[in-house]
Amino acid sequence: MEREIEKIYIRRILEGDIEVFSLLVSKYQNLVFTICSRVFDNKEEAEDIAQESFIKCYQSLKQFKGESKFSSWLYTITYNTCMNHLKYKKRQTSVEDIANVADQDIIEQDHIFAKLEQKEQTNLIQQALSKLELDEQMIIQLYYYEELPIKEISNILSLKIENIKIKLFRSRKKLFNILSLHSQCSTLIYE
Repeated sequence: MEREIEKIYIRRILEGDIEVFSLLVSKYQNLVFTICSRVFDNKEEAEDIAQESFIKCYQSLKQFKGESKFSSWLYTITYNTCMNHLKYKKRQTSVEDIANVADQDIIEQDHIFAKLEQKEQTNLIQQALSKLELDEQMIIQLYYYEELPIKEISNILSLKIENIKIKLFRSRKKLFNILSLHSQCSTLIYE
């Protein structure tokens, strides 16, 4: 039923009813922003990329065939927009340090250490993820953070299901090795 409604929306948009596009934006803005914010730490940058993704979606709406879910198609556009922006950004600037331990929001002393430890773990995972290839990062994020099924990830990334499974396995193994290496280094430092 939902796919039929989306087909009607798309037909109306293609006929020139721009107001209907705002309905699709409202429906999927959280999804698109979540993808962008997982790739980019800066909220404003994530918002800009999300907006750019919707613009690209609108511009290429004629190409949507309806063979997959609209959300998967939009996911693919968003993913590609993020990756293109990352490639451009890497050419323009050097990689910034992810770890920003200072957190001004912490007021209660009892929670400081717990929050710092949690933030440190999150930073370690983000740093480890950043050492993976871009496609490996995205597969991990789509599977674990977005909880998408492998078939949908396959559609989004235009890869065979078997390739997704293999890349997911290898990515997990790489991530585990990176985190294990960090754990061993930490143990040596504190001994």
